Amino acid sequence: MGVKNMGKKNALKNFWVRLESASSTVTGSLIYLKPNFPNGKKEPELVFDCGTFLDSENKKYNKDFPCKPANIHAVFITHEHVDHMGRLAGFYNQGYKGKVFASEYAVQVIKSEAIKNYFFTMKNNEEPKHEEKDAISLINGCVPIKIGEIINIDDNVEMVAYNNAHTKGAVMYLITFKYEEHKIRILITGDYKKRSILGKSYFPSSKKYKGKITIVTEATNGTKKKPVAHFKKDLEKSMEIANKIMKSENKDEIIKNLKNNLN
Repeated sequence: MGVKNMGKKNALKNFWVRLESASSTVTGSLIYLKPNFPNGKKEPELVFDCGTFLDSENKKYNKDFPCKPANIHAVFITHEHVDHMGRLAGFYNQGYKGKVFASEYAVQVIKSEAIKNYFFTMKNNEEPKHEEKDAISLINGCVPIKIGEIINIDDNVEMVAYNNAHTKGAVMYLITFKYEEHKIRILITGDYKKRSILGKSYFPSSKKYKGKITIVTEATNGTKKKPVAHFKKDLEKSMEIANKIMKSENKDEIIKNLKNNLN
């Protein structure tokens, strides 16, 4: 998948971001971004989440990544669940040398799990996916971030974290790629809930940033009120509504009513 510059009509055609997902299931989350700039300058390649495949069918892919870890500039974790961060030590094992950014709470969990998971694997005579030194590299590489903090990855790429009500310490990331007056913005949500006892998720406004934002989203499909079996029906209903909106002459009014019903 490629995300092109969605700014002005005369936006540069060769300013875009390659986007790949490592998973087509509900576990093993990993989003890979590789920007392409017109001037040919090598810009940072980024990874969002680095989760473990938990189902028996896909566990065999836990050593596989859609990118070369040694080429990645930084890794950003949305929350501390194992299907979003469980392969971090394995990522170091395959050549990653950079930092892992996450909320303070997620960093605490990642560090505590790093060594524990390694020794659990050895104790149960399982094939290790990384070595003890990789777990130590992960612990030393963790960097806590704060909500609203702007991280300048380099002169042309910046990141800001927003609140995510999915679980304690969960965040969303808005990344901006800049070339002259052109910008590409991508929001990585990770798993999210609109609101919970932890508060309300914050979605940055395209009006605030004066341009379109491409949203790469995941959702928690199963809850006590809505088990996984109902997710397909919800998706089909959403697609039906979307088709009606696209064919309607009153798109703006329909969208406005939908927004009012969600609030």
